[in-house]
Amino acid sequence: MKKFLLGLAMCAAAATPAFATDYAANTPEAQKWMKIYFNATRICKEDGKFECHTWVNPDGTFIRFSWDGRPDAGALAGVVGQEGTWFMREENGTWSWCRIFPGAKPNCEEEPVGRKVGDTWSRYHDTGALKGTTEYFSIVEGRR
Repeated sequence: MKKFLLGLAMCAAAATPAFATDYAANTPEAQKWMKIYFNATRICKEDGKFECHTWVNPDGTFIRFSWDGRPDAGALAGVVGQEGTWFMREENGTWSWCRIFPGAKPNCEEEPVGRKVGDTWSRYHDTGALKGTTEYFSIVEGRR
């Protein structure tokens, strides 16, 4: 009986869903992760397809300017300026930066701590609108 109960407890623990914790932009946790962006520009791009420049503010707002030349870009086609709010999410030790554009659900992506001005990185998209493409990111000093 003890083995059965132990097995049942282990199954229940394995089936327990992970819970995410959201941190508002004004919390020390969120400020720690995002402070590198407060006087910098976060750039995303895919050569010949799109480029975006995002200014992140400590008050929980951001501004993104983008150019999108993809034929299926829809409302994002051409040059677009958007404003929104942000927060941080922690789930099982992984931190994500979440952005909310007016009228949309949060869009969250992993944001490792320790990034600095001059860093570059890329992400391959295996799902979604950018499926099969590689997006490139960088952090540059100042607001550009």
